[in-house]
Amino acid sequence: MIVPEMPALAVSESVINFGNSETIKRVNVSNSGTGKLSWNVSTSETWITVFPLNDSTTTDKKEIIISVTRPGLLPGNYTGTINITSNGGNTALTVNMSVDEFPELNINPASLSFGTDKSSLSFDLKNSGGGKLEWKLTSSENWLLFEPSSGETTTETEQINVSVNRIGLNSGNYNGIINIESNAGNISIPVEMTVEEKPLLSYSPETINFGDQDSTANIEIRNIGNGNLNWQLSGNQPWISLNRANGNTPANQKDDVEINISRNGLAPGDYNGELNISSNGGNGVITVTYSVKENPKLSFSPGAINLNDNDSTASFKIKNVGSGILNWQISTEDDWILIPITNGTTTKNNESEIEFNVNRDLLSPGDYSGNIDITSNGGNGSINVSIKIKDEPKITVSPKSLNFGDKDSSKTFEIKNTGTGNLTWQLSSNETWIKLSASDGITSSKDNDEIEVMVNRENLEPGDYEGSIKITSNAGEETVDVSMKVESKPNISVSAKNLDFDTGFNSLSFKISNKGTGTLEWEIETISDNWLSVNPGKGSITTGETAVFVNIDRNIMSPGNYNTKIDINSNGGKESVNIKVTVEEEPILSVTPASIDFGSTLNSAILLLQNIGTGRLSWSSEIMYIDGDEGWLQMNQTSGNISSSRSINLSVNRSGLSNGSHTADIQIYSDGGNATIHLY
Repeated sequence: MIVPEMPALAVSESVINFGNSETIKRVNVSNSGTGKLSWNVSTSETWITVFPLNDSTTTDKKEIIISVTRPGLLPGNYTGTINITSNGGNTALTVNMSVDEFPELNINPASLSFGTDKSSLSFDLKNSGGGKLEWKLTSSENWLLFEPSSGETTTETEQINVSVNRIGLNSGNYNGIINIESNAGNISIPVEMTVEEKPLLSYSPETINFGDQDSTANIEIRNIGNGNLNWQLSGNQPWISLNRANGNTPANQKDDVEINISRNGLAPGDYNGELNISSNGGNGVITVTYSVKENPKLSFSPGAINLNDNDSTASFKIKNVGSGILNWQISTEDDWILIPITNGTTTKNNESEIEFNVNRDLLSPGDYSGNIDITSNGGNGSINVSIKIKDEPKITVSPKSLNFGDKDSSKTFEIKNTGTGNLTWQLSSNETWIKLSASDGITSSKDNDEIEVMVNRENLEPGDYEGSIKITSNAGEETVDVSMKVESKPNISVSAKNLDFDTGFNSLSFKISNKGTGTLEWEIETISDNWLSVNPGKGSITTGETAVFVNIDRNIMSPGNYNTKIDINSNGGKESVNIKVTVEEEPILSVTPASIDFGSTLNSAILLLQNIGTGRLSWSSEIMYIDGDEGWLQMNQTSGNISSSRSINLSVNRSGLSNGSHTADIQIYSDGGNATIHLY
């Protein structure tokens, strides 16, 4: 049996919606049967385009591209049909599309004429249709400007401001185009303008400040208009001069003019002037300022200085014979010339006196010549200084005082010849306790001798001593003062070297005295035994004596024998006092409890006796009945000796006692104290 092929048409979409903006859609055609499917596509709508119009397939899917075209259609909703016929059946596709309202470009006026004098005009740009008009303005002319240059317009009217710039243009007629491009078409607006011959003055700078140094500057005159610029320059002050006073400058060209000022014959101060510019393209004024500085001038006297044999100081005067302030500096290359003031200022017609020194010590005998150089803002100069150095010893003594204090016995001083030639000297002292290592000598130039001075304190009373050493020489006399101190010599003495507190004393004393001279300063060293104390612990003695009390605290001492010492330091020696203490044993009675209440049922109790001291405690007791019957209390021990503690048993016998309260006391007697215990 033969089964024929049966193709079947299948389409992926039956309705296609393009909305208001989409333009292309795709639909798949496939064969859902067998064999080969051949198909054709057609539509009666001119705004629908289909590709391809026919094709065939067996098993593969085929694509049909559908596009829509809106230009030329009126706003509204559109529906069309695409018919597909095939050997496997037919079908129809519905196509939906909408066309929005479209914009329409409209301008007014259609052209702009600026003539010879207008520089700004405007035109209106309007959307006469619907929707949104998108637009953009351009022009190839650089003298043509407009604002705004682009935008979007729906229902409003846009005013476009157009301006022209004639600066820099040659005279003549100018034509340009403003191109308007939009989504509703393009429009060109013709623009015409006339540029007359009209020069325009521009100059720089507007202000010239020559300060106090400059005298030349340049001025630039420029024609930023068109045509020829005819200009003239003139200054209002006689100190202003120009290399040219007029000129003719073409359009977009410039001329340079040199201006000069003269300060000759002008007093110091600030000056102002003006340069007036007149032209057929406008006028202008340039402000000119400058200053004339003060003009100081250096004068000095004398021009040469000759120092006498003994002179070491001289002076000269600096004077400002000009104007303003003279700033001056002084220097010298000769080290023997000493100038304490090296710079300064001097005002007009005033003078400054400068004093200087010469150091003869640096020079050997002979003739010397040097220079003092003066530099200033009013000129420079030099003063010659001459000096003659003779052989002249000069004595210098150092130090000029010697203080030996209370301990030193030897010191030195130095004799130096800071002059020229030989220095001959002799020494003498006015006190016998001053001894010298030399009595005379000769010291050559720039040399020195060291003299030892010794003092002898033997057999001198305590006190301050002063003396002097006289130095006579061929260069004059000098004196060295000598001082020393002889101190007093205190000597410590104690009245007792030993203190025996035995078993009963708690306080003893000894006396400190000064057996020497001056003031004895004494102090007791720190005592390590906490049971021992002294008062006072330190002091000072010139004459007489001081009692020192020594105390012991037996309460913190255990029984036994104690030996220690008290050390005393002083500026007059050291002493010690031996301390001896004997502490005997000492029993102390303690009884607990202090009272016992037997009540109506308690028949026994314990009494605790303790020796809280030292040694053995001897004790005895006595029962003393206070109220009620007697004989009802018994103690298992009524006396004895205790080293540490003893418990005493107490018992009561109520048999035969009358009704009521019965009280008694137990009295304990001991060599460590007594105690009373109350019984109820």
